[in-house]
Amino acid sequence: MALVDSLACDMEVKALPNSKVLEVDEVGLGNKTLYVIGRPVFTGQPTIMKTFVWNARGLGSTRAFNILRSHKQETKPELMFLMETKCDNVKMEKWRVQLGYSSKLAVNNIGRSGGLCIFWDEIIDVTLLTFSQEHIDVTIKEKDRQHWRFTGFYGYPDRSQRHHPWTLLRRLAGMSCLPWVCMGDLNEVLCEDEKLGGSDKRWKEMSDFREALEDANLEDMGFIGAKFKWSNKRDGASYVLERLDRGPCNKGFRSLCPRFVIRHMEFWDATNVYNPVKKGIRFFFEECWTEDIECKEIVDSVWRDGSYNCKIQSVLNNIDRCGRLLNDWNPRKRKHLRQNLHAKREALRKACKGDVPIPWKDIKLLESRLDEVLETEERYWKQRAKVDWLQKGDRNTRFFHSKASARRARNRIHGLIDEGGT
Repeated sequence: MALVDSLACDMEVKALPNSKVLEVDEVGLGNKTLYVIGRPVFTGQPTIMKTFVWNARGLGSTRAFNILRSHKQETKPELMFLMETKCDNVKMEKWRVQLGYSSKLAVNNIGRSGGLCIFWDEIIDVTLLTFSQEHIDVTIKEKDRQHWRFTGFYGYPDRSQRHHPWTLLRRLAGMSCLPWVCMGDLNEVLCEDEKLGGSDKRWKEMSDFREALEDANLEDMGFIGAKFKWSNKRDGASYVLERLDRGPCNKGFRSLCPRFVIRHMEFWDATNVYNPVKKGIRFFFEECWTEDIECKEIVDSVWRDGSYNCKIQSVLNNIDRCGRLLNDWNPRKRKHLRQNLHAKREALRKACKGDVPIPWKDIKLLESRLDEVLETEERYWKQRAKVDWLQKGDRNTRFFHSKASARRARNRIHGLIDEGGT
């Protein structure tokens, strides 16, 4: 399976009908990893308690945050754990507000690396046990349900420091007897067949990892689907694939969720999270139309064929006709955009399916084409945002309120002035 550094992975929890257990699907692609884990349902209708764990590789870019926000809107997780945010507490507080969570715990970045954070909703109780630059360990209490333990874990990428996370894992194991799941980027493989390409893995490193899991009474839960989720992003003989992300758990968690399954899938399986446009709204000129040649052709045809002269009514008639034609054209264009988005995702999904590596440049080309469509979609919905999260507006209250007031005003043409001033 070819991996792309800008993609993410996730596990989606699904409650089984008439059952007290949950299924977990894991979506896997690339250096970023996104998980969703869940809890069994004891009473009433099956519900889903979801937790995202994402190796963001930095949340400073708009694209990274848009991916995070889209998954939050799509799956509505009650708990979210982020690794390598590369952000401080102030920045994570801003993201908490934009994501709509009630609380957070943040570990500041060090320089241009590190940074951990947990967001959660008010409907669950989260109690902090311990934290460091490599982990956040909490207990989670849902209403009328047993406590369970979640540890978001990030292993040292530096081989010379690899023994430190295993020592930490052993210490964490002795701190609680609760059902426990530890998920994240552990930066190590368990056996040789979890790596494809490059030099052979050193036996001692794999052995140390296995011993650490055994000492902590954690067992790997396995997976279904494509095997590898990390790539060094190179072509040819230098291409390397590894399985570094996993979610080991103890026997208590196994007993709590006996049919817990991890399924590796592609990140782009996630559907667009935005709601469709409501019918009956007044005409708006879309910013994304400005780059579409068909829009230009429609406007040109109206003003070329229309009976344009200096009379105000002729100008207004052409404006009205242009708006009606664009309104009729837009649904077809939106449908084509959705079809194009689906086609680009499907092409990337097929390219990344399986364990056979394909040229990295081909993956990057498919990804860039998908990004172009996603950027068009982003501009479309950004124009409809209730609040403009502009950099200037975030820190200037007067500017922010002027933007809000402008949204309430209707734009009208009260008259036109000719060259003579009439």
